[in-house]
Amino acid sequence: MEHAGISGKKFRAAFVLILVVAVSALFLAVTWPFLKPLLLGALLAGLFRPPYQWVTRRLGDRRSLGAVVTLLILFILVVGPISVFLGVVVQQALNISDQAIPWVRQHLGSASTFNAHDWLVQKFPALADHVPSQEERCRMWARPRRARVRCS
Repeated sequence: MEHAGISGKKFRAAFVLILVVAVSALFLAVTWPFLKPLLLGALLAGLFRPPYQWVTRRLGDRRSLGAVVTLLILFILVVGPISVFLGVVVQQALNISDQAIPWVRQHLGSASTFNAHDWLVQKFPALADHVPSQEERCRMWARPRRARVRCS
């Protein structure tokens, strides 16, 4: 079974090596999406082990209680600043909307005063016969829904 100067042992060794590399590549392809969370979990576990050990010693070596207290402390340390930050963002968004709404109404007018039919007919006079008026569109929309809408 020797072809082109390759012995059977060398061929088997090369085949096994290629097989190991292929299986390893497939394993990495399958586990790749999970590696980031696993590495992050390992990193966080390593970072928070010393505080856990300190809390556990303070609580008389009660590991379950130490784990709960450590999680509560970390939850407060993480969620507290995030909630304060989100509160500031929401407050600023409300302030901006309070300032933006009058500006939009002043510069663009009320949304109910825009008449699409008149605008289209003014820009494209050839469409005058094909574009329904705003009142017709409103009635066409309200009729199948049996909605009581004032179309004026």
